[in-house]
Amino acid sequence: MKPEYTRDEIRNTVERITDMEGIYDKAHEEIENLENALNGFSGQERNLEILFGWYFNGCWMKDYEMDDLYEHVVGLEDTLQTIRTEIAEILRRNREASE
Repeated sequence: MKPEYTRDEIRNTVERITDMEGIYDKAHEEIENLENALNGFSGQERNLEILFGWYFNGCWMKDYEMDDLYEHVVGLEDTLQTIRTEIAEILRRNREASE
């Protein structure tokens, strides 16, 4: 014999299932976004190696000094500072993620 349910029980069940579908859809969308972001980021590994090499071997300082000598290099100081700050942030987040 089939169990009988009240209208409220049926309505509550339908609402719960609908809510769970919404949660699933949102989670699925976010997972796809994360996968796409990771795929895009992994394509930047070589560029990051170049950027970190430029930064850590001191080339950025030579570029910075040249900016002092030749004032026509517009915005280089700000660009270098931004890059240095962002590199530090990337390294900090990477350290935290690996702990």
